[in-house]
Amino acid sequence: AEAENIRRMVQFLFEKGDHEHAIPFLERGLEIGQAIHDKNYQMDMLAQLGLAQYFFENLEKAEELLFEAYQLATQMQKPLELAQIGGKLSVVKAERGELEAAIKYAQEAVQVAEAQNLPLLRGEQLVLLAMNYLDLDRQEEAREHLNKAVALYRELGQEDMVEQAEQLLESIG
Repeated sequence: AEAENIRRMVQFLFEKGDHEHAIPFLERGLEIGQAIHDKNYQMDMLAQLGLAQYFFENLEKAEELLFEAYQLATQMQKPLELAQIGGKLSVVKAERGELEAAIKYAQEAVQVAEAQNLPLLRGEQLVLLAMNYLDLDRQEEAREHLNKAVALYRELGQEDMVEQAEQLLESIG
């Protein structure tokens, strides 16, 4: 019961953008997950704690927590979580200037999202991948991934996402 209350409180705080007050709840949730040997719950708490640390620009801690969650997702063979956490790891790696590693995680997330038929997640990861390529001054690869994202979003009727991806494409020239 406490674990579920923590999950609800964290969701409420995240929705308000209050990541700071979510951290103690997430840390307590992680303790509970470990005590009851619930790897799914641990993975969730680790990923959210990593995300909260990211919002405070504590990138090293965010990467450490997300990587631990990523390892649990791998062990438990959870493709959706693997793609989501891999995408977050990609963002953190890019922020830390580790662009090749960021690309590796984003590419893997794209592949998992495609294999699991998760088109929205795939689109998000294609855009992240394009942004990583742009940071490396690899416009052609960035353009290729953005074009895929635009086509995918258009197919899904996600016009706001089409517009965002097209704006990014236009910025490349």
